[in-house]
Amino acid sequence: MSTADLELRWSLTRVSASAGDRVRSGRMSVDVPAGESRVITVPFGRLPKLDPGEGLYLNVEWRTRNSTSTVAAGHVVAWDQLTLNPMGRSVEPVPVPRKRSERVGFVSHGATEMTFDQGRLAGVSIGKRQLISGSVDACLWRAPTDNDGVVSDGSQHSATAQAAWEAAGLDRLTIGEESVTVLAPHLCSDATEAAPTVVRIDRLITGALDAVASHRSVWTLHGDRVQVDEQIVVPKSWPELARVGVRFSAPGAFSRVQWHGLGPDESYPDRLSAQTMGEWTSTIAEQFHSYVRPQEQGSHQQAHGFALTTPRGRGAKVGLPGGLAFSARHFTDAELTRATTLAELPPVAPGHPVDVHIDAAMRGLGTGACGPHVFDEFRVKPGTFRWTWMLTAL
Repeated sequence: MSTADLELRWSLTRVSASAGDRVRSGRMSVDVPAGESRVITVPFGRLPKLDPGEGLYLNVEWRTRNSTSTVAAGHVVAWDQLTLNPMGRSVEPVPVPRKRSERVGFVSHGATEMTFDQGRLAGVSIGKRQLISGSVDACLWRAPTDNDGVVSDGSQHSATAQAAWEAAGLDRLTIGEESVTVLAPHLCSDATEAAPTVVRIDRLITGALDAVASHRSVWTLHGDRVQVDEQIVVPKSWPELARVGVRFSAPGAFSRVQWHGLGPDESYPDRLSAQTMGEWTSTIAEQFHSYVRPQEQGSHQQAHGFALTTPRGRGAKVGLPGGLAFSARHFTDAELTRATTLAELPPVAPGHPVDVHIDAAMRGLGTGACGPHVFDEFRVKPGTFRWTWMLTAL
């Protein structure tokens, strides 16, 4: 079969943490006889100038020219995406000097307010709009997949990743009391853009092992936007991890998700090539996949930003400088872990909270249920992890 019945479509896309912009696009007629190959030059011209942190990608699709008995005209037969310039980090962590801890009920700076309940973060609002409900906690666990050690009949293998995680207590971590340090010219009052309010939150993380992990979050409040610099230190005596990141709850009114990164389906470190870099839109409900046994799902790797919104477009916008992984779904890790069948998952009514993960590292999926486990390059080992995320209101 030759390519005479196909049309080559290409597009040059510039992607930043906030948007994807198609710079140029075109169509080509390329006839390659069956059994032969040819080098093709895509005439995208001079590359555009990129701002710091932006990426540039060439998307190529082969589509049918005409309708057939099985597919319509324009059906995608094959595609590829070439990275011409990868996205990079466009912000730097905020240095925070040492200062004594303070007991605070809330901290405000311009339109941003952080509330605390008995010393723990209880919510974040910007412009009187609740964006985060409750605390933002470290997460090193994921609901085990079949390959992690659970098979569809509910049995478990002893020498599996899941067994090691449970022995270390990753599924039942205790987040210690938060030490909150506020560094600002004025507390609970307006401050200037030149002097943002900085809130440092430190806590210890204990599992079933003697060694203790630590989590430091530095929240820099710039009035109508927030930069959060995270650091999690996991002792070397702990086992390989399922993930390293944070999780929090967002209001249930946020029923839609839009992101810039790999999509449109879920992706994991060893499952990237089936997705392309772009801008994608979904509902939170559509992020759920009905695996026979509920398990980890919905992660989107190499994401540079996402937004959780109401149908009218109001909500939270999260920037992920340098590219991180995230997921937004209705079920928590604990709910997915406890359920052995879909019927055991709790019902999802309108307004059900959204469970959000931002991950600096995620273990690959592997093929442990029927073949090799995760390759070494896709394992997450203990150590120090640092990353940054941004929060604004829409």
